[in-house]
Amino acid sequence: MENVRGEEFYHYQPVPVPYWGGVRATPWQVGQTYTVGAEFNLYFDFFNEKGWGWASPGGPFHPSVWFAEHVLNVLDGREPPHPDIDGFYSYDVLETLRLTTWSLKKEADLVRELVFEEVRREHFPDHPSRQRCIWVAPSKEAARFWQTRTPGRKRWFRVRLSGVIHGTSSEYVVADTISLKELRAFAEQYWSGTPGTEPLKDEVLFEGVVEVVADVSPEELGMA
Repeated sequence: MENVRGEEFYHYQPVPVPYWGGVRATPWQVGQTYTVGAEFNLYFDFFNEKGWGWASPGGPFHPSVWFAEHVLNVLDGREPPHPDIDGFYSYDVLETLRLTTWSLKKEADLVRELVFEEVRREHFPDHPSRQRCIWVAPSKEAARFWQTRTPGRKRWFRVRLSGVIHGTSSEYVVADTISLKELRAFAEQYWSGTPGTEPLKDEVLFEGVVEVVADVSPEELGMA
């Protein structure tokens, strides 16, 4: 963790910027200044605003555990198809497994984020929070790496930062059905800044004041 003042990094926003119901989804504009850290970021806002499951067009939302159990019971002959689902869903085993796996990964992500924040607050309270920070790239090489590691279209900016940053390895950002003890151990390494095995996988968290200096083209970053 260190303080920065007027140092330049790269940062991207998804295109289009997602909207989960919060006010944090405003697209940034060149020449404007923004304060980061007071509200949930776009990443954690997803967990705050959205659940995961299944809904028919115009129908009610069914959380994933209920949905998977219902499909299992139908396939086992223990209950009839639900009227909200029958006619809209095939009750296909493979498709249900895909949906359930995706939901399980999201739940693992959420548990990890809650544990990481618990460890940060208890042992590293001066570090930027993963729930409220933005992630920035210190170099064009790092920007190219994260361009390929994260899905979707992106708008890259060159930004000038004044605040607090924390550089650490993303190798400790594990999402799986492991024990809380193991998750806390990963969190300790993450917040301690323990080096990983691949420096390119390092990530930088920031909270503070952001000045958006310029748009950065794919050509400028060497992505074209």
